[in-house]
Amino acid sequence: MTGAWQQVTVTGTVTDSGVSTLMVRAFSTGTMDFDDALLLGSDGKGPDLGLPWPATPIGTWRLWDQTGTTWASLEPAKGIWDFSLLDLAVQDALKNHTQIVLTLGQSPSWASARPTEPSFYGVGAPAEPKDVKDWINYLQTVATRYRGKIFNYEIWNEPNDPQYFSGTIPKLVQLTQLARQTLKQVDSRNQILGVWSMSLRLSTDSP
Repeated sequence: MTGAWQQVTVTGTVTDSGVSTLMVRAFSTGTMDFDDALLLGSDGKGPDLGLPWPATPIGTWRLWDQTGTTWASLEPAKGIWDFSLLDLAVQDALKNHTQIVLTLGQSPSWASARPTEPSFYGVGAPAEPKDVKDWINYLQTVATRYRGKIFNYEIWNEPNDPQYFSGTIPKLVQLTQLARQTLKQVDSRNQILGVWSMSLRLSTDSP
């Protein structure tokens, strides 16, 4: 390899209706980067990745592990937003009379207090934001865009697991307080749901 970007086209035929896998094998050590991988059919069009909405009514849809809905996906660079996939999810939910619970968090690396911290959700994702102003701006932007469409927010996914949240409980409390204040300012109907998979006992008269 020369170290320069190269376009590689792989052509093949799927022989059954099962799962197909494209594997890449390296024959020497080093670093290999992939960008803009496209899967096209014989007609030159991409596959239809949409899934039909279930026939059974869904009352509430918690958006987590839904591609493109975490902070890191919505604002991959400071001030650069991509709402394309979240817009589609909200559109589907509204069309089917389903309420959304949007799970906030998963810091983009540029906003992370520990931007090189490893995680299977991306480097820096488990850390709290290093500047709460970025957190507030994220909340204001999302809540304003989906005002009247999303009313239920969850602060972070499984903050008891350091793969998801590596900060402290006081940091989580601060993020929660700021989120409530900011979301309520945008729309008084917005509400914060309980922290997922973690129980916090906050009392001034308890040890």
